[in-house]
Amino acid sequence: MTDWPEDELEKLQKEREDLENRLEAIRRDRNSLEEGIRVLREKATIRELEEKIKEEQDEVSRLAFEKREMEERLRQPSKFSPSKAAEKTKAEQEDKRDESETEAKEQPEAEKTEQLEAEKTEQIRAVWKKYDETSESEEGPEAESEEQDSKKKLRFF
Repeated sequence: MTDWPEDELEKLQKEREDLENRLEAIRRDRNSLEEGIRVLREKATIRELEEKIKEEQDEVSRLAFEKREMEERLRQPSKFSPSKAAEKTKAEQEDKRDESETEAKEQPEAEKTEQLEAEKTEQIRAVWKKYDETSESEEGPEAESEEQDSKKKLRFF
C-alpha cells in the first residue's frame, strides 16, 4: 500500500469542504432567485388583474354615463309629438272642411267623397312632413358632435 501524505489528505478534505460550501451557496442563490421569480410573477399577475379591473370600471362608467344620457333625453319633452301635430293639422283640416262643406252642399256626392279623401291624404302628408322636419333637425350635425363629445369625456374616466 501506498502511503499518502497526511498533508495531501487534509488538502483534499479542505478542497471538498470548499466545494460543498460553494455548492450550498449556489443552491441558496438559486432558491433565492426562484423565490424572487415567484414574487415577481405574482406582482405581474396582480398588475394584469388591476388593469383588467380598470378596463371593466371604465366600461361600466361609460355605460352608466350613456344610460344617464339616454334617461335625460327621455325626460326632456319631445320637440315633436305626432299626436299634437296630428291634432293641430286635424283642426286646420276641420276648419277647411267646414268652409268646404258649405260650398260642398251644392256639389254632388261623388265629389264630396273625393274631396274628403284628398283632405285625409293631405292631413297625413302634413303630419309626416312635420315629423320629417323635426327628425332631421334633431339628428343634425349637433347630435353627431354631442356623441363625439360624450365619447371624449368617457376616455377621461
